[in-house]
Amino acid sequence: MAKKINTIPVENITFKERISSLRNLPSLFKLVWQSSPSKTIISFTLRILRSAMPVALLYVGKLIIDEVVVLHTNPAGGNMDRLWELVGLQFFLAILNDALSRMINLTDSLLGDQFSNYTSIKIMEHAATLDLDQFEDSVFYDKLERARQQTVGRSVMLSQVMSQIQDLISMAFLLTGLIAFNPWLILLLVLAIIPSFLGESYFNSKNYALSRSQTPERRELDYVRYLGASDETAKEVKIFGLADFIINRFKTLSGKFYKDNSKLAMRRSIWGTFFSILGTIGYYAAYGFIVYETVTGKSTVGNLTFLANPKYEQFLYTTNASIAIVNNSLQLSGPVNATLVRVENAYSAFTILLEKYNTYKLHKEGIEQPSFIHETATLGENVYVGAFAYIGPGVKIGDNSKIYPHAYIGDNVTVGSNSTLFPGVKVYFDCVLGNNVII
Repeated sequence: MAKKINTIPVENITFKERISSLRNLPSLFKLVWQSSPSKTIISFTLRILRSAMPVALLYVGKLIIDEVVVLHTNPAGGNMDRLWELVGLQFFLAILNDALSRMINLTDSLLGDQFSNYTSIKIMEHAATLDLDQFEDSVFYDKLERARQQTVGRSVMLSQVMSQIQDLISMAFLLTGLIAFNPWLILLLVLAIIPSFLGESYFNSKNYALSRSQTPERRELDYVRYLGASDETAKEVKIFGLADFIINRFKTLSGKFYKDNSKLAMRRSIWGTFFSILGTIGYYAAYGFIVYETVTGKSTVGNLTFLANPKYEQFLYTTNASIAIVNNSLQLSGPVNATLVRVENAYSAFTILLEKYNTYKLHKEGIEQPSFIHETATLGENVYVGAFAYIGPGVKIGDNSKIYPHAYIGDNVTVGSNSTLFPGVKVYFDCVLGNNVII
């Protein structure tokens, strides 16, 4: 007899038990290490270096702005050679930052591929040692089925876990800089972040619970879809008149999935908006405090740049910007250091510039490897497919569309032309996306 497996519904797991589940991380990293020790070391080393880049770029930017202010207000007290050295250092850090990011993506791609292959082999080796009666235990088989289906998904989880570790290190660097400016700002920003963190954790657990509970029905849905549209079962379906039953059963199951998923998605969107507003209020409260400190002379302009982007400077006559886009109707009441670019509508012009920049930044082409594209899928002209993307059977993708790494496109999905699916996006079976869609 198969051994009965006791399970606890995910909805009933306490917060303490969720935290205790982090003890599985060492096992995960052990598997990662076993799959490729060298790439694991390279990945962590690159991420630590990449974590220090934001605070380094911000700090050098602060020094540049302070030096420019000194040269502008008191040329004799400034040092032009030092300014150019700082600009060169900023340029070097920007190049290094981009290089590190690309090397991390490459390492993640290679390591994720090896990790998926390694875990797949482990699952097959374990399955070979099991008794046949264990496969007949529905609870055990669901667990094995989830492990098999999520083998590829675990490479995504691996990348996410390592990215979160990188983010924590970056946060530690930034908090160090924040403490140097004003320790009280940490409390304000933490209070702004906690609600969003707790909300995301709550809905992540709900999403996982829903996905886990749907495992048996999803297997049935796949089976029903196969029965209703397969040449191997077409004869029996027609002889016994099963078409209506199969179609109605599929409608019932898929309708239930849609209802459950949409209900959770709406709740998550509503609460996510609320928590985002709280975070924005906290950020701008800190921003306002920094502006006040700068205006009253308690900190320098460079310190403001160190903690907030200088593009928010609103005062044309005191700005350190080299170029300013303004309306043709603007009447100057004083001298302006910046070069003015006069246009009919400054907001529209700036929007166009951002659009052009974004188009250049998102320019991608070709099909990266590894990626899975089913042989029955149809791809239009100039379609980009990122690493670890999954494109299922019968999928149709229009011209100039971009499918970024780790995206999932289910069976018979249609994606229109000039559409963009960013990393991690999931489009489930039979969905239809129009042209110029961005998800």
